[in-house]
Amino acid sequence: ALTTLNTARTEASAYATECQALLSAGILSLLVCNGLTLHYLSDCQSALAAIDGSAQYAADGTASAASNTHLLRRELNPQCSTYGYVPGHAGVLPNEVVDTLSKIGAAGKEVSCGLIASHNLTLRWFANGASLLPWVAVALRSLFGDVSLPSVGASDLGHNRCHGGLSELDLLAPFVPARAAKQTADSRTTVSVSADLHLRVATFNTLSLLGDPAEREPAGLTGGPARAAILAAALAENDIHIACLQETRSDRGQSRVGDYVRYAAGAVKGQWGTEVWIKQGLSLLRSSCRDDGAHFEVCQATVLTADPRRIFVRLHSKSLAILVVSLHGPHRAFESGTIRQWWEETSKLLKQYCRADYLVIGGDFNAAVGSEASEAIGSHAAELEDEAGSQVRLLTALFGLWAPATFDGHHHGPTHTYHQKKSGRLCRPDLILVPTAWAKGCVSSRTSPDIHAAHVCQDHVAAVVDLRLALTANSQVRRTRRIKARDVVDEANRGKEGLSQLTADQPRRPRHPYLTEGTWYCSDTFETLYMSNAWVWQMEIVSAIQVAQLRTLGLALRAGCKRDRDAYVEQLALQFSEGPSQQVYQNYHKLLVHKRRKPFQLEPLPMLNKADGTQCLSAAETNQRWREHFGSLEGGQDISYQALAAAANEAAVPLEEQRLRGWIPYRPNFAGTSPLIWCVTAVAMHKGATSFVLFADIASAFYCTVTQLVANKGGAIDEDLLQRITDQLHIAQEDVASLRQHLAQPSAMSAARAEPWLEAITDCLSTGNWFVLRGDSTPIATARGSRPGSSFADIVFALLLPKVLQARDALRATSQPAAVAPHMPWDGNRSLGPCAPEAPDITIDEIMWADDIAIPRWCMRNHATRTAIAVEAGALADACAEHGLRLSYGATKTAALASVCGQGSRAIRKALYGSAGFKGTLEVVREHAAPVTLPLVGHYKHLGAVQAPGGAIRSELRHRIASAKTAYHEARRKIFKNRGIKIHRKAMVLEATVLSRLTQGAGSWPSLCKADQAAFDATIWHFYRGILCIPRAGPQDIPALTCCALVRLPPPDVILRRARLQYLRQLVAAGPPQLWACVKDDRPYCDLLANDLRWVYGWTHLMPAVEDPDSSWESWRTLMSQRPGVYKNIVRTACKLEGARIAIVAALDGLHRGLHGLAPSPAHIPAPSQQGYTELCVP
Repeated sequence: ALTTLNTARTEASAYATECQALLSAGILSLLVCNGLTLHYLSDCQSALAAIDGSAQYAADGTASAASNTHLLRRELNPQCSTYGYVPGHAGVLPNEVVDTLSKIGAAGKEVSCGLIASHNLTLRWFANGASLLPWVAVALRSLFGDVSLPSVGASDLGHNRCHGGLSELDLLAPFVPARAAKQTADSRTTVSVSADLHLRVATFNTLSLLGDPAEREPAGLTGGPARAAILAAALAENDIHIACLQETRSDRGQSRVGDYVRYAAGAVKGQWGTEVWIKQGLSLLRSSCRDDGAHFEVCQATVLTADPRRIFVRLHSKSLAILVVSLHGPHRAFESGTIRQWWEETSKLLKQYCRADYLVIGGDFNAAVGSEASEAIGSHAAELEDEAGSQVRLLTALFGLWAPATFDGHHHGPTHTYHQKKSGRLCRPDLILVPTAWAKGCVSSRTSPDIHAAHVCQDHVAAVVDLRLALTANSQVRRTRRIKARDVVDEANRGKEGLSQLTADQPRRPRHPYLTEGTWYCSDTFETLYMSNAWVWQMEIVSAIQVAQLRTLGLALRAGCKRDRDAYVEQLALQFSEGPSQQVYQNYHKLLVHKRRKPFQLEPLPMLNKADGTQCLSAAETNQRWREHFGSLEGGQDISYQALAAAANEAAVPLEEQRLRGWIPYRPNFAGTSPLIWCVTAVAMHKGATSFVLFADIASAFYCTVTQLVANKGGAIDEDLLQRITDQLHIAQEDVASLRQHLAQPSAMSAARAEPWLEAITDCLSTGNWFVLRGDSTPIATARGSRPGSSFADIVFALLLPKVLQARDALRATSQPAAVAPHMPWDGNRSLGPCAPEAPDITIDEIMWADDIAIPRWCMRNHATRTAIAVEAGALADACAEHGLRLSYGATKTAALASVCGQGSRAIRKALYGSAGFKGTLEVVREHAAPVTLPLVGHYKHLGAVQAPGGAIRSELRHRIASAKTAYHEARRKIFKNRGIKIHRKAMVLEATVLSRLTQGAGSWPSLCKADQAAFDATIWHFYRGILCIPRAGPQDIPALTCCALVRLPPPDVILRRARLQYLRQLVAAGPPQLWACVKDDRPYCDLLANDLRWVYGWTHLMPAVEDPDSSWESWRTLMSQRPGVYKNIVRTACKLEGARIAIVAALDGLHRGLHGLAPSPAHIPAPSQQGYTELCVP
């Protein structure tokens, strides 16, 4: 008979019983109903979610056994089985019948579901999660003749694989750029599209293009100088692409002169007049490949705004847009206020029209710059800066511009652009400003006297800027249409008609997820009326009926969008309250239009140099240089896809014959997280001892990891592979020799006595990796690295770190000890009581999480603090170098956080941080390398928490408040300030998205001081009052209790209590001994936890399984570790009862306030001083 399958970890519950029933149903369906479509119905949603795979469950429990049983049936039966929920005790006949039969079966003596087998055989297949059942489907499909699977019992999988006729290159195709895998090594071409931007811009004050007054007689143009034509010819001779002209004094309009298209802003009473001339047929971008027909892009020009002193012209092509601005600043004789106002107006216009465009400004600024040098304005030919010059410098800072003429490395020749006739003084009022990003290209500036308009006396000289730079552009290959996976597996799309619907053009879908079908139909109708009728563009002929219809539809669309959005937010809030999932948060981000990707914009490529110092002249050379750079991080070399396919075909995983071994999980033992660092530093500060924490950040940790140190199935490492491994590691020869010795020793997995099969699997996953750069088609095979971004990389790195720390300890032992690892008493009792006086000490050596390392130390002597930090950092750096790793130093990288206290602490801090001391840095001496500078920081963010000296919590609290306010203001307009959404729905969203950020890690906070508590409380009340949407004219004196009652959320003190209770459950369930020792040593924090448990007991003492925590700690510990759901329910009940109490008190307070407002003011009668009060009334 089928006996109980519960393991020691599984407790009897309704959930386990439902999983047991579904397990029996799965077994019966395999034996009796094989080949049929079945519908499984249950009144337990959690069990159904575990069976269909949408919820997590214990790996060795009854839910896992039931899930694997149903998975086996789904693999063997192509028919679709469904899972549905029916409410219990709701009168559903099949559910009531099953309920009755289950009660009858529970009263019986035998337990069976139709499976007749021995007890040992049943436990072998179904106990501990039935982990063998999924492999049964694989074996049966192989026996049934599935050629895509190996033969049962085969000892080698390398030669028995069939991929449906696909070659190795076909298997690589989904992971490489389009058509790249089909190219041979000789015919490879670059997939990326690169383009060169060559632009020559000039600015010139023409002093009028109308000629002298005698020449402007209405006698025709015959014999006249034709200044515009002369200027166009001069511009063409100098190959000017864009010209910004000032003081042309011409009429407003567009015309053509010579090879240029002329855009004139017009003059006022024969004065001023700015223009922009663009060469006809100008191409902004040209392909860098010369053998593809030299494709040119034709640009278009649009005048955005124009006045006599300003003109804005946008040049745009398919993938590039440049905003060209010609300016003529006010004369220097104007008052400073007038000059400032004109430049402020210009800045507003630039902010209005310059969006994603590159900005080029040329003109006669009538400004002097250079004396106040900056990144945008250089000191070449500097002039004393005036008011207009300061405005120009401000303009460059606001819009990311720079003036090449002010830098001696870019300007060549004379610098003056204006010659005063009377005084003979030379100055430079004419400038050209280009984007700062273009400084990476080849930019040169000069003055050109050859550009003129045939004036007898020419006082202005044209300024020219010539630039060449490379830009990346999107290829013009048409994007293939993407078909979503859910549409393919949909039953409705099966067959010929379904496939035709998938490949046909699909109708447009709503942009926002909350729009319903009716609202979207209204939007389509509105767009049809707006775009297809000519009356939109000619309003004078529109009939009154059409205008009314458009207005009605517009109002209906607006109201529908608001209504749908409010309903969507309320539904979203309900999902948050029922249990947030990944899909709920995705919908929330879609509602707030969170865009993780930056808007597309062409970015200029830097002018790269090769390894020999010569410049890369083509896109192919640039890609090759990038491959060399990124490939050196992982010891990579160029390879072809054919070689990759051949290597993959030759690789074979060693398997024992006719036997399949299970995966043995390796989980690194982490000493704790950020609360442990707080406890260590706080305990040291309480004892008056100086302490420090060394935070280590390994440079390119996952890219530079020598995985052969972790797993090495091949044995000895030859010199060629060692050369590839150590290439570009930037370590000394002595460290390379040490690395060779470490490679000759047993690997980390061998030292940990891992099975050879597991080590071979790890070695296969760690070696033979490759990557392709974006926009490139050549793969790079790597010799180092551990697949960054995967959990496997964390495991490999965690296995390597003990070897590094062991070498660190050996190096540190050679010097005089100046600091010790923190040690605290630990009696092994996981309770909130103090440790016994005779309890032994436990040591906290380091805190590790993947590549994040924190090393806490207590200084033995205060005056040796600097020595202790330097020795610890030097030993760790040398140990990392021996294993092919390097530390990255910086305020957010490898740094030290010192907590100095005790005798002489002020002098020590002055020596470490003072201007006359080390100025917050330490020189760390290396064994085989140059000394490095280690920063001493005032705070450090480690594992998401901000650490501060002495375990102070203020920096972390400020960080949490800032993060919560950021989340609140993102949804402030659409959700929290929306009056159409109910308050309690907004409160649900607030608690899930904002308060969760504020209270992240709050359970480990100590008791807050008065200032910190006030900041925390003010933040909470700010959020609560925000979702109430109190009108400006409404009552502002809402009490705190009334506010909590209206939003149905707990007050600040209850929020902190709940966070500490949640953290206590995690501490009991999975807290390491080191963390427990720190918590027990911090008696004020233990008293807080004990008071929180008493508070819960005071509210829930009538509930079953709730006992006094002071006398029955073991019962509470059992609840937290073995029945976490019951414990969470108890805490939740206490919080709800506290909320009900607050609501009652708020109602009584409101009643009192209302009655007090209606009643007349009582006369004030002073009480006699002799009268004594014997009773006290507390409201």
